[in-house]
Amino acid sequence: MGLLVWNPNAAFDVKEKQGFFAAQHYLPVERDEAQFMALIEDLINVLEGDFPDSGPKCPTCNYLIQRAEISN
Repeated sequence: MGLLVWNPNAAFDVKEKQGFFAAQHYLPVERDEAQFMALIEDLINVLEGDFPDSGPKCPTCNYLIQRAEISN
């Protein structure tokens, strides 16, 4: 088991068709079912949990406010 990773290194445009060239390599990943199941459990808890309180120190809230200011 592992990850197949592509790193784009150049783009091309030929006769109105675009694409890119990429270096490819494989990263083997050791299987750890207990750790994977713990990660899935954490993700489910986040998705099913309560929303955190918003406030001036919330990085997500601040990002959305700053992004809205850029759009205006």
